[in-house]
Amino acid sequence: MTDMERKIDALILSIEAIKGDVSETKEIVAAWKSVKLWAAFLKWAAGVVASIGVMYAAWKGFHR
Repeated sequence: MTDMERKIDALILSIEAIKGDVSETKEIVAAWKSVKLWAAFLKWAAGVVASIGVMYAAWKGFHR
């Protein structure tokens, strides 16, 4: 019986280690999602700034 108990204890320990790895992986995935969201925002903001710059340049060109 003690052999089975040792094997079960070893299995429980390995499951605990796997749970730790899974939680770390979830944190990494969440961080990458955050980075992707910021990149999308910056891309949008750059488009807005560029369009404002083009409008300003066009306005200055018409009022020479």
